[in-house]
Amino acid sequence: MDSKSVPFGNEIENLSADFVIVCTPGRIEGGKSDKAPYPLPNIFVMTNEETRTSVTKTEGSYFLDRDAYSSHKDKWEKIGFG
Repeated sequence: MDSKSVPFGNEIENLSADFVIVCTPGRIEGGKSDKAPYPLPNIFVMTNEETRTSVTKTEGSYFLDRDAYSSHKDKWEKIGFG
């Protein structure tokens, strides 16, 4: 487990959310932006099933590794539009 991993505790079976949203700090290329004072975060959207099948168990706890969620960046279409 590294610093980009998302912890889920010791029971993944209790995950009741329809979707899991992972937010990580964004960055501005070159360190500066004329349009925003802060970089926009990176957003990863996963379904409950995708999350449950992607978690790893180690030392009695479940976590979602960066490799497991990185392909879900900006996948807002999973949630829909209302």
